[in-house]
Amino acid sequence: MARVLALSPPGVVRKRWRSSFHSLKAPHTLVAETQDVGEAIRLSKELQPALVLLELDRTRDESVAACRALAAGDAPVVALAPRLDDEERAELLAAGAIGYVLTTIDAHSLSIALQAITEVAAPDPSGGDEMIDLRNVQSRGDFMRLTGAAAAVAFLIPGAARSQSGTSTNPSPSAPRSMPTLPPEMAGESDMLRMQREVIKAMGKPVGERRWVMVIDLRKCSGCDACTIACKAENQLPPGVVYRPVVDEEIGTYPNVSRRFLPRPCMQCEKPPCTPVCPVGATWRRTDGVIAIDYDKCIGCRYCL
Repeated sequence: MARVLALSPPGVVRKRWRSSFHSLKAPHTLVAETQDVGEAIRLSKELQPALVLLELDRTRDESVAACRALAAGDAPVVALAPRLDDEERAELLAAGAIGYVLTTIDAHSLSIALQAITEVAAPDPSGGDEMIDLRNVQSRGDFMRLTGAAAAVAFLIPGAARSQSGTSTNPSPSAPRSMPTLPPEMAGESDMLRMQREVIKAMGKPVGERRWVMVIDLRKCSGCDACTIACKAENQLPPGVVYRPVVDEEIGTYPNVSRRFLPRPCMQCEKPPCTPVCPVGATWRRTDGVIAIDYDKCIGCRYCL
């Protein structure tokens, strides 16, 4: 059970998620609600809640300032947003928030998320009094070792998600410092050399003008699943999670029946549905159109899947 303090209009959080805070079987306790930032800071020190919820019902600058002030305390801060806004989320994350929750989620989902926070911040089960600080969690592996409820903590943003170097939350690749020197172009040269020349030419363009494309010849695909295994190895995926499945289809009608294999890699969408749902900003679309994942930020919630 988590003791929660809300910086929001009185009654809003309690009414929105009534079964989470205000029922006979409520799993969590809402210790106080206030609209005043100063009062919230005072109550946080006095009541020592396990979590502070920040309702984003003011201007962005005011919300970021309130987040920064609250994050200076001991309790983790989770922002309550009416809609997904990547820029706003990045600003709040940089200001010290560890979560970004849509106010449209149901009470059950919220209860699970708060319980996950409680488990991670609970006293050391070995008998010590030391508390586990979420802001010291460095990777999804660390996080999943701390709690088995990885799928339930889709609303958490460990401190590692905040850049320690001050770099952009959504970086794009910079121009390469050097490129290989190839022999003079010749007629009938290998496809490998041709592709290398095309890459060098593309890398000479500004990042925003590059567009990468992967072409798959389905006539040659034998369904060996080597690409699936390589993808799992490269991305260190847990059992049951596949980013690049190969669909095995039966086509035609008897007796003219055949099999077709259809690899399904990341489609590198222009408007990817997987990026705005990531609660930690670990997945984003680079300036050159490539969908990238920061594995130091990823907590394994699987929302992108």
